[in-house]
Amino acid sequence: MGDIKYSLLGKTYVYDNDDLDLLDGYEPQKGDWKDGAFDDFKKNIKTLYYNDQNERCAFCRKIINFEGYTEPLEHILYKDRYPQWMFHPKNLVVSCDPCNGKKSKFNSLVNGCSLNVFPIQPQYFVTLNPHLEDWNHHLKLKKGLFFIAKTVKGLKTIEVYKLTRSDVIHHHSKFKRINKESLAKKAAKLAYEVNPNSNNYMTIMNSIDAIIG
Repeated sequence: MGDIKYSLLGKTYVYDNDDLDLLDGYEPQKGDWKDGAFDDFKKNIKTLYYNDQNERCAFCRKIINFEGYTEPLEHILYKDRYPQWMFHPKNLVVSCDPCNGKKSKFNSLVNGCSLNVFPIQPQYFVTLNPHLEDWNHHLKLKKGLFFIAKTVKGLKTIEVYKLTRSDVIHHHSKFKRINKESLAKKAAKLAYEVNPNSNNYMTIMNSIDAIIG
């Protein structure tokens, strides 16, 4: 799938004059995300990232509905835990609602990390931040259907966003026109090819459970 090779590197949203007037010297507080004063900012950043992400979720790569209320801006660092970075462009991506919900309040910063400014080095994150690193450096969509981790961070991203869930698998199989029986056979074949002691083996088995569940 060629669309997987996307990157937000060098494409991060830049505040315009209206944003600067709104945010300069402003210290966000828990709950401010819903303030209507930020609607234009959120729409602008969502539009840019939606296009740069090839109209797909930043994590599971499902095609998303830009106008849908359930296709949100995802905070990579949970906004209530880190309100100071609620409106930071490198803390935001467009995601599908399930990825946003599954990640929930998970803390994506490495344990013991304490920073006064938003981290712009990928080593500070335990899950993928598409603004700082390429999706396909950490993850692969094997046979265009099943997520395989290339790195420890890729494995953690699969775990946190639950990328083995059924809606992801069925979404990708729909575009490949693969029925449920063929899908299960492909998953079984892939599991046979993977080291049974590996983390990726468990990922594939979770995918099979999601398919037949």
